[in-house]
Amino acid sequence: MMQNDLKPALLVRYLANQTTRREAQKMEQWINASAQNQEKFEEFEKIWTQSADRHDFKQNAFDADEDWQILSRKLERQASAADSSGRQSYSIDYNVSDNRFWPVFARVAAIFLVAGLIGVFAYRSWVPTNKTSSEPTLRAITTAMGQRVNLTLSDGTKVLLNAGS
Repeated sequence: MMQNDLKPALLVRYLANQTTRREAQKMEQWINASAQNQEKFEEFEKIWTQSADRHDFKQNAFDADEDWQILSRKLERQASAADSSGRQSYSIDYNVSDNRFWPVFARVAAIFLVAGLIGVFAYRSWVPTNKTSSEPTLRAITTAMGQRVNLTLSDGTKVLLNAGS
C-alpha cells in the first residue's frame, strides 16, 4: 500500500479489530512505511478512542452499519452515473435535518439586514426634512423696566417693545 493510498474503510475496520489477517498486515506495512504514516495513524487512533468514549456513542445513537450502507449506495450510484456518462457527477442532498442550509441562510439574511439599515440611515441623513408647520408658534416676551427690545417675528415683522411691556 502506497503512502497516500490509505482506504478509510480499511482503517475503520482495522481500528475496530474487524480486518482479515492479510488486511491487518497491509495496514501495519502502511503504518511502518514512514514516520508521517505513523503520525497519521496515531491521530486517527486518538480520534477513534475519543469518539468511543462519547456518551451518545455508548447509547447507540446511530447505527454505523446502516450509515455505511447508505454511504456505499450513494457512492455506487455516483460511480455508475460517472461510468455511463463518461464524466463524474456529484449530487448534493439538502435535507431539512441537514444543518448546512441554516448557517448560509443566516449569513445572507444578515447581509441584507445590514445593507437595509445602512440604506435607511443614509436616506434619513441625506434627504432634508421639511418641518414647516402651518400653525403659528406662540411666544411670550416681556421687558423689564427701563429696557427696550427689538424683535423680528417668524413672518418677518419687526416689533419694538418698550419698557415694562
